[in-house]
Amino acid sequence: MNRHSLLLTSYCVLCIFPHMKYEIDMGCHSVYCIRFHLVFCVKYRRKVLTDSISERLKSLLVNIASNFGIRIIEQETDKDHIHIFFASKQSVTLSKFINILKSITSRMIRKEALGHNICHSVGWVERSETQQVIGVGFRSSTQPTKNSDGLCSVDI
Repeated sequence: MNRHSLLLTSYCVLCIFPHMKYEIDMGCHSVYCIRFHLVFCVKYRRKVLTDSISERLKSLLVNIASNFGIRIIEQETDKDHIHIFFASKQSVTLSKFINILKSITSRMIRKEALGHNICHSVGWVERSETQQVIGVGFRSSTQPTKNSDGLCSVDI
């Protein structure tokens, strides 16, 4: 992975506090109370979660969770991680939910906030270089080269 990519790492802990009163959820033949505390950390713990990125991340989380029938109880961010406390149904596949949550939020935040759109194995291609390459097209002899900034460039 590229060193500039926003990759979220997750830690999931089932929180059980006997002295707290939870809302009880009911199914057809069951009564349950499933709550999770999830922590996403930015790759290399880089401090990239500004106020605007945090707000966008929170809104994305609520939208994705509602599609799964998951209710977010609390969420709070710091500069390099976010805590999410949520209620889940029995039928939700937690691993699938977390995988989709990480994929969509990482892609959308990188696309919207960081302004990068294409990643190569040696670095990010800036938007202006991408448009030049797409406009002219690759020739068979054209190879991307890494410049002093660590970004890819293509001689056209």
